[in-house]
Amino acid sequence: MGNCIKSMTGDVAGIICDGAKAGCAVKLSTSAVKCALMAIGGNGVTEQQGIVEKTPDLCIHNLG
Repeated sequence: MGNCIKSMTGDVAGIICDGAKAGCAVKLSTSAVKCALMAIGGNGVTEQQGIVEKTPDLCIHNLG
């Protein structure tokens, strides 16, 4: 779960938009599925990638 949160932080930061439009919802759902599959495979975005940190809590803090 932690790897999924970290990867989503790295992915979602690039798609933040101005509202809950259909296109934004599709981007978020696609990101969630992609990150879950990566996490299951033991892969994910690392802390060398922008706002991503070592822990999910720090990633969420940075995203905020």
